[in-house]
Amino acid sequence: MIEIGFDEIVNKIVKESKLAESEVINKVDQKVLELSGLVSRKGAAHIVANELGIKLSHSKEGVALSIKDVVPGLNNATIIGRVIDILPIREFTHDGRKGHVSSLIISDGDKQARLVFWNDKTQILSSGRINVNDIIKVFHTRSKEGLYGLELHITARSRIELNPEGVYMPEVKKESYTPNFNPKRFTIADLQEGVDSTIKGCLVQLFERSPFYEVCPECNKKLSDGLCMAHGQVTPKQAMVINGVLDDGTGTVRCVFFREQAESLLGVRTEQAFKSFKDSGDESAVIKQKTPELIGGELLISGRVVHNNFTDNLELIARSVSNANPLKEVKEFLKNS
Repeated sequence: MIEIGFDEIVNKIVKESKLAESEVINKVDQKVLELSGLVSRKGAAHIVANELGIKLSHSKEGVALSIKDVVPGLNNATIIGRVIDILPIREFTHDGRKGHVSSLIISDGDKQARLVFWNDKTQILSSGRINVNDIIKVFHTRSKEGLYGLELHITARSRIELNPEGVYMPEVKKESYTPNFNPKRFTIADLQEGVDSTIKGCLVQLFERSPFYEVCPECNKKLSDGLCMAHGQVTPKQAMVINGVLDDGTGTVRCVFFREQAESLLGVRTEQAFKSFKDSGDESAVIKQKTPELIGGELLISGRVVHNNFTDNLELIARSVSNANPLKEVKEFLKNS
């Protein structure tokens, strides 16, 4: 998704609401005052648009991501990397059915990831067409956080190009993945890519899209075409991912909330949210229900800052989220002043 500027937001509100530009600007300025300067004018414009039922997001497709820019939960990622390891094809049996799974370890010289092949997709590996040191470009992959770090899964839509012309990748060695999390307090304006950070701000937008995806009931890992890498064919259970925008007066940042963080943000268990979808037929029903009470609320969010090439903006992948506690915030301010 592409973030749009203040003038574009105002123009879109004017066009879709039929309000005069001066009326829209006045609503935005009133919202800034109402929220005591906790949000910028752009953040306030997001809130005004939301209150008027106007959606502001646009799509952008076909952009190849650096591996470091891939976050869990993407369904249509294109990546390029050099093959640094090919893992053996493993056969498994689940509920009397046989399956096959294998992986490549790829690197773009900056970061590495596991590229996972299931069942008939493993044939390209058994054929010997892909070798260590080949450069591989893969379209339409799904991303998830796996047992060994970032995973990209080959799907029915995926397409592979071997050693594409004009593409250079440095030769690198396979290395282990050792996650670490040590968040420090930042304003949004001072966020830096790759840094574990804690921010406080006002939630100004929630994206109304389906929050649900399927995971394995045994290990809670995201499924690929109904298959779990560890447990094969399983009866899936649902998990959630929510996207929103936080504003602290110095700037705005998109925040992504997976699983427990999504439940914590909405105050709703995944099972309840999925029931709302089944009852209403609207996959984003729970987001629409919760938006009025959540927009404008102050949150304290910790997570990893990443750069997303689709938006060309920084994002915060949340690892914890809570309502900002005024007393704790005063103590934090006094401690650091």
